[in-house]
Amino acid sequence: MDNDKEIESITSNAALFALMDVLDDGLILSDIAGRVGYVNRVLKKHAELPEGTQFQFGLGHVDDWMARLSTMSEEKHTLLLFPDGELDCKVVENEDARLTLLQDGAELTLRIYHKLIEVENKHWILFIFRDETPESRLVSALSYQAAHDPLTTLINRTEFEARLTSVLEKSQQFHWVSCLLYLDLDQFKVINDTCGHAAGDQLLVQVSQSLNHCLREMDTLGRLGGDEFGVILERCQLQQGLQVAEKLRDVVESCRFQWENHTFPLSVSIGVVEVTGNSPSKIEMLSLADNACNLAKEAGRNQIKVYEASDAQVYARAGEMQWVSKITQALENDRYTLFCQPIIHMKSGQKDCEILIRMLDDNGIALPGTFIPAAERYNLMPSLDKWVIRRLLNTLNNQPDLQNKFNKFAVNLSGTSICSAGFVEYIEEQLEVSKVSPSLICFEITETAAVANLPIAIEFIKRLKALGCQFSLDDFGSGLSSFGYLKNLPVDYLKIDGAFVKDIDSDEIDLAMVKSINEIGHVMGLKTIAEFVENAQILHLLTLLKVDFAQGYYIGRPKPLS
Repeated sequence: MDNDKEIESITSNAALFALMDVLDDGLILSDIAGRVGYVNRVLKKHAELPEGTQFQFGLGHVDDWMARLSTMSEEKHTLLLFPDGELDCKVVENEDARLTLLQDGAELTLRIYHKLIEVENKHWILFIFRDETPESRLVSALSYQAAHDPLTTLINRTEFEARLTSVLEKSQQFHWVSCLLYLDLDQFKVINDTCGHAAGDQLLVQVSQSLNHCLREMDTLGRLGGDEFGVILERCQLQQGLQVAEKLRDVVESCRFQWENHTFPLSVSIGVVEVTGNSPSKIEMLSLADNACNLAKEAGRNQIKVYEASDAQVYARAGEMQWVSKITQALENDRYTLFCQPIIHMKSGQKDCEILIRMLDDNGIALPGTFIPAAERYNLMPSLDKWVIRRLLNTLNNQPDLQNKFNKFAVNLSGTSICSAGFVEYIEEQLEVSKVSPSLICFEITETAAVANLPIAIEFIKRLKALGCQFSLDDFGSGLSSFGYLKNLPVDYLKIDGAFVKDIDSDEIDLAMVKSINEIGHVMGLKTIAEFVENAQILHLLTLLKVDFAQGYYIGRPKPLS
C-alpha cells in the first residue's frame, strides 16, 4: 500500500514532469522495483502505444514498456531491465543496452542509461533513452567540429574563449585563482617554410599531444591559431602555474622533430597571466597573455614571461591593442587626414613634399608614432597605405593648384604593403581612375623593408616605374649591407638616414657617413635627400657636400595638405 502512495505522490509532481517533457531524450521514472511513476512525451512517441492501452497498475512496470518497444524491433529477444524482479545494472550499463526500432519505415537507435535520483526523500530510478541514430550522431559530430580544431583535435579558439569566460565567472563568484597560459612555438615558421605544410601539420599534432600529457584532466588545452596554443589551469595558484609552464617548456624542448632527413630542435615561448575575481574580460586577458608571450620571444625565445601589473612593456603592448581598435574604427569612419612636409631642392629652391598621415581621435590629432607601431605589428599597414594613396589622388584631382605648389608628392609604403597580395594592382587601378600623372608620385620604401623582401621589392618598383612613378629608398645607411643591395634596387633617390644627418654639425663620424652615402649615390646616378635638417649649420654643411635635397623642421614643419 505504501508503494502505491509513493507512486501517487510522484505522479502529482507537475513541475518535475513539465521539465522532463521538454527534454529531447525519452525518460521513464520508476521506483526501485521498476514500478513506473512517469513516462515523458518522447518515450510515449517511441512506444507508439495503441489508444486506450491499460497496464496492470498505473503506468505499469518498466519491463512492460521494454516489451512494447521490443515488439517494434527486429531483434529476436526482449531486452528486460528487471529480468529477475530487480534492476540488472550490468544490463543497463552495458554498451549493448540499446534498441533499434522501426518507426515510419526508418530505423531509430536508442541507447539506454539509468540514474538513481532522490525526489521527495524517496529514491527513484530515471531511465534515459537517448537517440543515437545517424542523424543524431551527425548533430553531435557537427557540434564537436564547431568546437574543435580538425588537425590537432584540441578545442578551437571559440570554444577556448567560452571556457575562459566560464572560468572568469567562477573566479568572480567563488574567488578562485586560476592561470591562463599563451604558448607560441619558436621554430614553426622555419619548419613550415623549409619542409612544407605537411611537416608543419605533423609538428603541431606532435606538440599538442606532448602538451596534453603534462596537464590535469580538469585543465583546458586549445589551439588558438597557427602555432599558438592556450592553456587554462583552473583553480591553480600562480606559483603552481609557473611550475606547469616550466614543465610545458621542458617537454617541448625535449622533443626533436624528424622530417625526412632533417632533425629540428624545438622550443616554445610562454606568457602567463593570473586569473582572479578582478580580472578583465576574456579578450583583454588573452591580449595580456599574448603580449607577455611576445615579450618572452623578444627576451630570446624559449622563455616564460609573467604578466605583472607594473610591467611597462606589457602595458605598452596592451596599449597597442587599444590602438588596433582605434585604427580600424578610424578607417571605417574616415577619421584620418593628410599632412605634408616640404622637401627643397638645394640649388633651385623648388619644392617637393612628403605626405604624412594623421589620425583624428577624441583628443585631437594623433601622430603616426602613436598608432603606426600597432598597425605594423597587427598587419593593418596595407589598409592605411591604401587610404593614403586614395585620399592623395582624390585631393590632387580636387585641388589642382597643389600640383603647381609641389613638383612631386612622396608617399611612404610599408614592407607589408609591398608584399601584400593585390597591392600593386590597387595602386595601378587608383592611378588610372584618378587620371593623376604617375610622374607626380614618388613612393618611399625603407631600406630594411626593401632588403627583407628584395625580389618582391625589385619587381614592385619596376612595375610602377613603368607607369612613370619614381622611388626613394628611405632611411638609407641604417642597414649593415646598404651599398651591396643598392645596386640591385632600381630607385631614383637615396634618403639619407636622419640619425646621421641630425648631428653632422657636431659629430665628424656622422659627417663622414653622410659624405660617403652622398658620393656613392651620385656615382650610381641617384639624387640624394637629407632628412632631419634642424638648423642653418646642418643645411650649410649639406650644401658643401652637394646633397641634392633637404627636409626637416628648419626647412618646414608638417602641416595639413588641404
